[in-house]
Amino acid sequence: MWWEEIQFYDYDTAHCQTNHKCGHYTQMAWADSYALGCGFKYCHTLRNVPSNDFESGNNLVCHYAPGGNYRYAKPFKKGPACSQCPNTMKFCVDHLCAFTSKFGSASTSIHGDISQQFNVLLIIGSICINYFFVVS
Repeated sequence: MWWEEIQFYDYDTAHCQTNHKCGHYTQMAWADSYALGCGFKYCHTLRNVPSNDFESGNNLVCHYAPGGNYRYAKPFKKGPACSQCPNTMKFCVDHLCAFTSKFGSASTSIHGDISQQFNVLLIIGSICINYFFVVS
């Protein structure tokens, strides 16, 4: 879904076509971002939603680190796969720069600054009338 925004993005100009969104795609493709954490919550009642088309729904929020997706900046440098990896990423796995020789499985562990995780919870919580908390 989000990756499909690539069709509206012009790499050479680093711009999105008028009246289309590309920010999800560019963040997913952002070369410097290597960590991803997501939170999911079904809300029976929504508030502060710009559309009145629905009263309930699923909320998915993802936090990429380090941050990126700067306006008018390109998400990556063109070239052969793994030809411009940073010194900290010494491996090339599935044509992507990597810290280790193989990718691990998804986990539910918490990494990074707890304030960043709390901000994600606040974003989700502000949409739902019934707040929720994650305990790790």
